[in-house]
Amino acid sequence: MAPRPEDSTMPGSKVIAAATLESPSSSVNLWSRTAAAGSSTAPNAIDPITESMESATIVDLQEELKKQVADLKKELAQCRKRENAILAVFATNYNKEKDLAQREISLLAKEMELKKLAEWEKRENAILAVFAVNHQKESELTQRESELTQRDSELTQRDNEITQRDNSPTQRDNELIQRDSELTQRERAVEEIEDEQETENERLEWEGAWIHQLVMSRKNITAVPKQAHLRKMTAQRLLHMGRALENFQVNPDLRIDTSSLPDIDMDDLAVKLLRVHDCYRGWLDCNRAIDHEMALHEGRITEEEVAYLTDYHDYRNPFNAGSMAGINFTWSALCHSHDKPE
Repeated sequence: MAPRPEDSTMPGSKVIAAATLESPSSSVNLWSRTAAAGSSTAPNAIDPITESMESATIVDLQEELKKQVADLKKELAQCRKRENAILAVFATNYNKEKDLAQREISLLAKEMELKKLAEWEKRENAILAVFAVNHQKESELTQRESELTQRDSELTQRDNEITQRDNSPTQRDNELIQRDSELTQRERAVEEIEDEQETENERLEWEGAWIHQLVMSRKNITAVPKQAHLRKMTAQRLLHMGRALENFQVNPDLRIDTSSLPDIDMDDLAVKLLRVHDCYRGWLDCNRAIDHEMALHEGRITEEEVAYLTDYHDYRNPFNAGSMAGINFTWSALCHSHDKPE
C-alpha cells in the first residue's frame, strides 16, 4: 500500500479523503468537490502534480477500504462460524443434560418401584408367616375335633347296641350297670378331654401373649426390667468408690493420713506403713477391676467407662495394681522374715 500523503500544502486533500470514506461511488464528483473546496483557498488553476497525487491517494484509499471490507467480511464469517460452533456445543450439551435428566428420572422411578416391591414382599412374607401359623393351629384343632367326633360316634354306637340287647330284666340290669359304668367312664373321658382342651386353650393364649410381647419388644416399646436397671446402677456406682479409696490417698506433701488406715496385727505388731497403704490400694484396685470386667462382660457398662482395663499406663490397670500389691507385700514379708527394716 502506497503511503498516504497528508501534506497541509495540498489543497483539498482532506476533502477528497473524507469523500472517499463516505462512499466509493462519490469518486465521480470528486473533482467538482475538490474544485469547490479549493476555490476559497487556492487559485482557479489546478496543478497537474497535485492532481496526480490526489488521484493516487484516492486509489490507495479505495484499495485500503476494499481490503478492510474484505477483512471485515472474513472476520464476520469467522464470527458466524464460531457462533454456529458455540450454538452446536450448547445444543449438544442441552441434549445431553436433557437425556441425563430423563435417565435420572427413570432411575428414580425404578428405584421407587423397587422399594415398593421390597415393602410388598416384606408384607407378603409376614402375612404368609401368619397364615402358616394359623393354618397349623387350625389343622391341629381339626384333627383333634375329628378324633373327638369319632370317639363320640363309637360311644353312641355302643349305647345303641346296649339298648338292643335289653331283652330280659336280669340281662337288662346287668347291661344297665355296665352302661352306667360306661357312662361314668365316658363322663370321665369327656372331663379329661375338656381339661385337655382348657389346657390347650391356655397354651394358645400364652403363646399369643408371648408373640405379642415379642412383637412389642421388637418395636422398642417394652421398658427396661427393674433387675437389669439395678445391675446397671450398681455397675455405675462401682466406678466411684468414694471414701473407700479416699482413705488410701496420698497427700500432696507425700504423707498419708494414718488415722484413716486400719490397724493390722502382723505377728502381734501394729503395722502403719506406706507399704501397707500401697498393698491395700493395689488390692482395692484389683477388686474393682474384677468387678468392672464382670460388668463389662455382662453388658452392664460400656468400654468407654472402663477404658483403664486395657491402659497399661494407668495405675488402676489390673496388671499394674496386682504387680504393685504383690511386690510391696513380698518386700514387706522378706524384710519382716529377715528382721530388717523396710
